[in-house]
Amino acid sequence: MMSPSSSNLALPVAATSRRTVISFLIASAAALTLVLSACGGSKKTAEGLEMYIADSVDTPPKIIGGMNKVYELTTYPQDAQEVDAYGTVWVRGIVTVRGHATRLRIVQGGHRSLERVALDVVSQLTFEPAKIDKGPVPSEVEIPVTFPPPKPEDES
Repeated sequence: MMSPSSSNLALPVAATSRRTVISFLIASAAALTLVLSACGGSKKTAEGLEMYIADSVDTPPKIIGGMNKVYELTTYPQDAQEVDAYGTVWVRGIVTVRGHATRLRIVQGGHRSLERVALDVVSQLTFEPAKIDKGPVPSEVEIPVTFPPPKPEDES
């Protein structure tokens, strides 16, 4: 998860080409769909509440604003830039019937600062909750928060 160069990106996609951003959005959407569809059934939470997994619901949860909202909220931490840290941090949590992400934890990470930002980003998201028979139900999700490698500086 290290890169040979560093960059001062305010947003993770600020210095990338349009084609790269579009490819990244498509790949991220596909990854999120796969994560959601790979799970099934329901299980009890520690509090004894029924929580549903993506393919056991009629409608899976959706991020309001889509993955663009994730990119909008993501900032590249300065200390991670200084050590050329980049990559995708996967955050798992439960989407409540009110559309808030709770019980967030890192499933796959890297640099601690990237993990902190990823948890903060997902905690700020609002979701359309999963539904069964048109009624909202709590469900589990995994959200990728990506910090792309810095764009190589042009050598003139």
